[in-house]
Amino acid sequence: KRVCQLAGQRHYEELTACGVKIYQYQPTMMHAKVLTIDRVAALIGSTNFNRRSLEHDEEVMLAVMDCDFTDALDAHFDEDRDKSVLIERGRWKRRDVVQRVREAAVVPIRRYL
Repeated sequence: KRVCQLAGQRHYEELTACGVKIYQYQPTMMHAKVLTIDRVAALIGSTNFNRRSLEHDEEVMLAVMDCDFTDALDAHFDEDRDKSVLIERGRWKRRDVVQRVREAAVVPIRRYL
């Protein structure tokens, strides 16, 4: 899981520069794939948004159209965000060289993650 985390962290600087808010969950690794839309619909499943999942792996995604269900998922998200640390753009941009080297080291294998 650390290798996957480093592969993602390599993009934090670019994403935060574009205004994306990144929260890093602290208790452990978060592996949920949940998307809620306008408090009405939800997508839940095993599909990652990458080439391997979309073209190779046999992934599944469930679509649910239910306001109560979606509200419950949104409430869980809020609870998880409260247990997370916001990655601040300026601070992340100043991360140390060792962190940058670790991120770069996983680039050659990132397509296999």
